Amino acid sequence: MYNGIGLRTARGSGTNGYVQRNLSSIRPRDAPLAPPQEKARIFEPDQRILDHERKRKIEIQCIELQDELEEQGLPDVEIEARVDALRARLRERQDAVRPSHQETKNLRPSDTHALGAAKKLEREKMERALRIRPDYIEGEAFSPEIQERRKMERKEERARLHEEAEARREQRLAERAERAERDVRDVPFPYDMVLPLAQRKNPGVICLFDVDGTLTPARQTVSPEMIDVLKKLRDYTATGFVGGSDLDKIREQLQLPGAEDCTCEADAVLEDFDYGFAENGLTAYRMGKKLPSESFINWLGEEKYKKLVKFVLAYISKLDLPIMRGTFVEFRRGMVNVSPIGRNASIQERIDFQNYDNEHHIRRDFVEALKKEFPDYGLTYSIGGQISFDVFPEGWDKTFALQHLQETDDVLPGGYKEIHFFGDKTFKGGNDYEIFSHPRVIGHTVTSPEDTMKQLHELFFA
Repeated sequence: MYNGIGLRTARGSGTNGYVQRNLSSIRPRDAPLAPPQEKARIFEPDQRILDHERKRKIEIQCIELQDELEEQGLPDVEIEARVDALRARLRERQDAVRPSHQETKNLRPSDTHALGAAKKLEREKMERALRIRPDYIEGEAFSPEIQERRKMERKEERARLHEEAEARREQRLAERAERAERDVRDVPFPYDMVLPLAQRKNPGVICLFDVDGTLTPARQTVSPEMIDVLKKLRDYTATGFVGGSDLDKIREQLQLPGAEDCTCEADAVLEDFDYGFAENGLTAYRMGKKLPSESFINWLGEEKYKKLVKFVLAYISKLDLPIMRGTFVEFRRGMVNVSPIGRNASIQERIDFQNYDNEHHIRRDFVEALKKEFPDYGLTYSIGGQISFDVFPEGWDKTFALQHLQETDDVLPGGYKEIHFFGDKTFKGGNDYEIFSHPRVIGHTVTSPEDTMKQLHELFFA
């Protein structure tokens, strides 16, 4: 034991006599955390002083230009005009451009307001990056009362937005129900409104129309003018469309722009026609009622179909085209549609490919390769539209639709005596050629929907 320090043990002192702090001892806090204070005051630059400084710099440059022009001996009028133009340019540039980092770095310590403005921009940028609210107060995250109040405010805001969304939804449903009720009440079914076939001005005459390039531009919507002409034509003859696409695509094209899609079978597309033939007539409608249909896959068989598709995809993979998109083979009920560029191409890309194909004959050579590879399949290949060609059994071209033009004597005595067909691909190899050249049909070649309307006026309305 030394100077009263240490413990008495059998071996003497148990310590070395050096006194240390007890670092494991924690003293209680003298006071609780201070409540969050108001947002600290931040130096705000005086905008008037900043504007004055900017104007001063502009005037210095204007004076320098004026002195230079006076030394050159230019007239006062020209000097004044050039100085005014420079002043306007400098003001416009200062209003549009924030001070750069280098300009801020070159500021003098005495430029307190300019430094404050640059610091303010930097602070706002940091707040946006960290998503700090403008009303944030330092220390409020440690205040249970403030956090609970903000939690309730967020909950009330979500409830308010939910109620507004529900109110808008109920209003839309009510308007939709009212519109549907009004349509059902005020608009009778169209086939009750049109003249019976036997009472039209030219009974026994029917006009059939291709879709792409005849009633509408390729893969675009029909115009209101064409709809009006077709409605007027039904007072003179029976009408029908014959398209190679499926009914969904034809419905999309032949409705008025902005019209709501219909889910019923006899929808807005078929209301304007007495007959509707999709997929060359394999999907057929008469007066809005569906007729029996056929299937390409049942006719050809699964094994032959797989060989055909594999050859098509292999051939396309070897093509070197400027661009290629998606959906190169589209299976339909009565045919297969093949597109070397892909059916997902935009309208402009379709136009570009058509011009490219006219020069390089991509589709024509493709068809010849298929004929050579599958001579015993009994298939017909028909080039149509802008980007594709159809593959279907012999006899399943657009003439397939003619078998549905059978009317009983009580509906149309004597049946149809004249069948007019209007199409744009009426050349040999085009998908309108077979029906255009059929002995029962009077064919009309058109170049555009406008040409179709012109020929109808000359034939029936003149």
